[in-house]
Amino acid sequence: MPFTTARLYVPFVHLENPQAIISKPVKKVRFNDCYAQWFYQRAGTGIQPTQLNAAFDLQISASVKNAKYVILLPFAEQASNVAAASVQEFQSPFDSAPWTLHPGSSIRNFSVRIGSTQCFDISHDYDFHQFTNEVAKISAINGDLTPELVNGLLDYQTWSLTNRVLIDDVSRLTEKDVPLAIQVQGVNAGCQGVNMLVLVISEQELTNDRLTGLFPAVDPSRVGQSNQTAMDRATNNGHFHVLEFLHSVAVQMQKEGRSERPTCTNWALESAAMMGHLEVVKWLLTNHTYLCFSPSATSMVARNGNLEMLQWIHRQENQVEWSSDVRRLIMGISQWQSGYT
Repeated sequence: MPFTTARLYVPFVHLENPQAIISKPVKKVRFNDCYAQWFYQRAGTGIQPTQLNAAFDLQISASVKNAKYVILLPFAEQASNVAAASVQEFQSPFDSAPWTLHPGSSIRNFSVRIGSTQCFDISHDYDFHQFTNEVAKISAINGDLTPELVNGLLDYQTWSLTNRVLIDDVSRLTEKDVPLAIQVQGVNAGCQGVNMLVLVISEQELTNDRLTGLFPAVDPSRVGQSNQTAMDRATNNGHFHVLEFLHSVAVQMQKEGRSERPTCTNWALESAAMMGHLEVVKWLLTNHTYLCFSPSATSMVARNGNLEMLQWIHRQENQVEWSSDVRRLIMGISQWQSGYT
């Protein structure tokens, strides 16, 4: 039968010398956060008798700050092999993924770009030697607190056949609290297409009051500095209710003369379109008439294959600057649709 009452035991801790906590109650904690982005059928599809040599160019969200390292996890593309149930490799209960990755994956010319800087001097074939070098640096940065990364659990054979993780330390190329675009490039030299999961590990900070257990209130004088960045992040993640709240705060601050900055940047509109948040895009163009699409943004929307978003943007002629490639793509889609109507 269900419980009708409950009892909560709260321990009380007596500190022998609480003077240190009383004098400095606010504690800052640094931790690693993980941003994940999935790329489907971007490096070939199906199985071929010869090498695919399918090049891929992945654009990661530009809202990530303080990136430490980038991880590429290749999974087998099997849409043409599993016609009855179109599930991903790691979603099947009969598969060993995600503990294992694409068997025998071969990624050549692997390259990671942070902003306008290449992480590697030259694009090269990523092998086990490069993997151990990158992991060793990450373990050193973490104060050698994760020895399981370099204690030999992943040998050459295990990494090559089952756990072919591509990892790159990018901490030396990032600036504190400055969002930079992350670009991952390479060539799938295998005989089977690859779906890729890209993880970006970043360092974040959190402060709390150790006396009250509460987080310190935000300084009103600094709201205008962080509100713009918060709105950009909300649009990228599709948090519509957060976006409306931040917009109301920004409007009120502008009325009171506490802030003259725009409530969001043009990047907010473009990132929302690239992530497929159509309702957010419509709301932004309605409430922020100064926003507009750039040719690179429309190209990324077309590259992501979001046809609904592309068609809607196409109808907003006065707010869109198209590239020639996207114009040809839309004309081809329109001609194809007219042939079947």
